Amino acid sequence: MMFAVCKHAGMEKKQTKLKTHLEATGIKQAALADMVGVSKGYMSLIINGKRGPRLKVALAIQRATLGAVPVEAWEDRDGVKQ
Repeated sequence: MMFAVCKHAGMEKKQTKLKTHLEATGIKQAALADMVGVSKGYMSLIINGKRGPRLKVALAIQRATLGAVPVEAWEDRDGVKQ
């Protein structure tokens, strides 16, 4: 159990940055999912730290957030997947 918490510790930090951005801007998860071009379920997994985005999605999140959540925000967690 502790291993799982440690394994995802970096992801929790980055997820919080995206979640904080959404809260600060008032953007809803569903709206971000539409802007990024992914399903609402997949976006929820990313926001809640259960899944890391693929490179294409990380780039789309960076564009949708006007750089507030850059691609580099996801690199602490095993790197962004190609």
